[in-house]
Amino acid sequence: MHISSPKSDQAIRHHADFIDIDIFIDFLKEIKGTVPRIDCMIEAKKKDEALFKLMKQIQLRDDFEIINGSTFRLQ
Repeated sequence: MHISSPKSDQAIRHHADFIDIDIFIDFLKEIKGTVPRIDCMIEAKKKDEALFKLMKQIQLRDDFEIINGSTFRLQ
């Protein structure tokens, strides 16, 4: 699955530089338990930097288990 955040409220079809973690986590919580696994491809202007930032944000939370540098599990 591809994930992206809109650049702005007006440019919703344009990718932002990074992923909005709050929207992403809301989505993950909504689908939790409906599929055994989900692989996400990040679509963001900052590419790899967007992944690194997202993982740093996830590592600060206590509701995720970090498996490796790009893999995590919502507890």
